[in-house]
Formats: sequence, structure tokens, C-alpha cells
Amino acid sequence: MTIKRRGHKKTRWPLLKCVIAGFTVVILTLQGKILQTIFYKASEDNEKVVWNEAVYREDETSSKFVYPPQQPHTSKYSVDILSIASLMQLDLAEAQRTTWATHVTARFFWNATELDDPDPNCYTTENAPTLIEQVVNTCSKAKDPSWKDLQDAQKPLRQHFSDSFAKEEWLKKKANPVGWLCAQKRPAASLAKLGRTYRAGLQLQTLTLPDYLLVVDDDTYVNLEIFENTVLEPQHHFNSTSVVPVVVFAGCLIRWPAHIYNWTFPYGGFGTFWSKAALERFIRPLHCRQPKHEVKDDFFEKRVCQRIQENLLGERHLFKQGMSVSDLMGAMSAQNPYCLHSDWSQGYFVNYYFLSSLEEGKTDVPNARFHPLDGSEIVRRGAVKVKPASANCIFNEGFKCKTFSQTCHRMNRSQMHNLTLEVKRQYPGKFKK
Repeated sequence: MTIKRRGHKKTRWPLLKCVIAGFTVVILTLQGKILQTIFYKASEDNEKVVWNEAVYREDETSSKFVYPPQQPHTSKYSVDILSIASLMQLDLAEAQRTTWATHVTARFFWNATELDDPDPNCYTTENAPTLIEQVVNTCSKAKDPSWKDLQDAQKPLRQHFSDSFAKEEWLKKKANPVGWLCAQKRPAASLAKLGRTYRAGLQLQTLTLPDYLLVVDDDTYVNLEIFENTVLEPQHHFNSTSVVPVVVFAGCLIRWPAHIYNWTFPYGGFGTFWSKAALERFIRPLHCRQPKHEVKDDFFEKRVCQRIQENLLGERHLFKQGMSVSDLMGAMSAQNPYCLHSDWSQGYFVNYYFLSSLEEGKTDVPNARFHPLDGSEIVRRGAVKVKPASANCIFNEGFKCKTFSQTCHRMNRSQMHNLTLEVKRQYPGKFKK
């Protein structure tokens, strides 16, 4: 990853208190700095828009993750890990926790299972054939009721998702098609839950946000030593004289050619990597009904509020004052049917909700905000690969993963264990005991 200096003066990160539904949340924010140019123009002033007057209320009963036991953290960097797991194979998440996630940069490790889904009993449904038919008929045939009133300008994105949604024939070939459908909500729901967890910790001043959050599948392997050397260390050196980068990486990025359809999303099995500044935007409470002159961050909040009003995927009716983008993502995941594949949700919100800076070299494409880690991407049209996989994307089977691989997919327990032992031999002292 190449990072260019931009000559910004060193920016302090003051604490900003926002009153939301009767209590105070402490968040970090930029001091009015505009980090990049946005190729987007709001069509309406904020005060002219009619907003839902409901207020989002988060209290002690709101679901949050429990902080796992933590060994003394000796690294100057901190990496949190959220593993999207399953009750059916908890041994994989446990293997991650005890192997590559013992690197000194790792701080907290959480795993999300069926118990963290909007409906924890979804996978146990007895009417599987009916459920599959209902979801597929709604989602893959453009019949989602939440999208029925979309304007013509909003339909291309909806149509793209509809055309790409899992087909019934493909689903029925899976060992557990209902479990697969239910699991599509898990990353979005668990990220919303983690957002509430972070906000609570910031409010109580019991934690800070990590330098990076890694969102991985339970069969993902990440070489955190390589990540430290190629991302954390260069950004630390860069940030000593500049601002924290607002960036979200995909371990392997799926890209549609722009002349066919401008759409990128992460190949979830290789992980997504959220910088601290991206997390700050993600969990920040939004107040869209306040007059334009009172909006705290014209660059981010105003444009996010305008995006909500555009209602590209029918999310406008879900927004309540005081929600964050992470809360809105969670509210969307609770809908039935849920017409997004698991990786598409992160792709949509990162690209369309300004959670990351524009991808380098893509400044003419306003929604290209997911960055390929180490240039790792697959360019495709539907099931057809237009361009061969590159970098991390080639490590899509456990036996292909090497000590020089930054992230790999479809790893089993023994492969994680053996590979971590090899890396430990190369870097003694860089793993917790």
C-alpha cells in the first residue's frame, strides 16, 4: 500500500460530546477538516427535507458484546477482530482466537453466531422449502415490498442486487440452504451490535477505538505480522505529520467493470479492515433534521443525511434521529425478507455512505470507496471472471496459504495451527503465550 504525504498540519483529535436521547456519548471527531473532495452535490437543503421525527433510543438493554478476557497489551498498535461464526462449527472461531489472533497487535476477539442474528431461531425453521421459495421469489425477481416506491433513478442499484441474488436451484444444492439465508444477516447485525458496544465503552471511557477492526469469516486466516509491517507501521509513520486515514480495505475486492456496473464489495472470506477513522464515522450518531448551519460536519453528516433521503434501498423509513450508519445497517438486517447477500451490506454502506475515502485512481467514480488490500481484487461480470484473481485473492483454499500470505480463505483448524507455528518461528516474541 502506497501512502502519499499531503502536507497537512498535525491534527489533534478532541473529544466531542453529543446528547442523544437523554444521555451523553463521547466520540472522536475531526476538527472541521475536509479530507478529500466529494464528487456529489446535494439536491436539497437539509432544512427543506421532511424527516421521521422518531428518536432512536439506546439503553442498557440494547444488545452488546461482552469484553473478552484481555492479556496486557504491549504493542503500540491495536487490532480488534470480529469473526462471523456459527454454532455449528465454533471450533473454527476458537482456532482463530488461539492461533493467528494471539499476535501482539490483537486486542479483543469476538465471534458472532446465530445467537446474534435478528432472529436467533431462524435457522431452525421447519418450513424450509416455503421459506426458500418466498425469499428467492421476492429478492431475485425485484418484488421486495420495501423497494416498490423507488424512483427510476434509484432502480439500477436495486435491479443489480435483484439480478445477482441467489437463485433457488443454487440454494437447494447447499447442505443447509435455510442456514445460509439466515446467515446473510449476521455480518450487518453483528457490526451494529459491535457499534453499540464501542459507543458504550467510549461513553464510560473504558476503551478507545482500535487502530483497525478486522471483520472475518470463521475460516479466515490473517497474518497480522504482515499487516503490521505493510499497513499499521506505514500509517503510523505517515500519521505523525498528518491525519488518520479514513479507509476500509477488502482482503479481496470483487469489482464489476465500471462500464457494466459500478459496484465493488468485499469477498468476505478474506476479511474487511476498518480503520479507526472509518469506525468513528460508522458509529457516529446522526441528527438529520437540524438546520444546515447547525450540522457539525458538513462533509460527512450532511451527505449521509442526503443519502438516507435518496432511499436507494428503501432504508429511509428505518432511520430515526440519533441513529448511526451502523444502527441503520442493523435495522436493515432485521427486515424480512432481507435481499442482500452478507458481503453486499458492507459494500453498500462503505461505498454509498462515505465511510471510506475514494479509492486511489477512482476519483471520477463517486462510490468507489472500498480499497483492495495490497491490490487484491477479482474483476467479474456475474459468474464470469473478466480478469484473473490477484494477490490475496489467489489464496482461496487452505492448502494454498503460505507464510507470506497476508490473508487466506477456507482454512481448517490444523491449517491455521500449523501456519501460525511457522510464522511464530520466523517472528519469535511477536505472539502472546
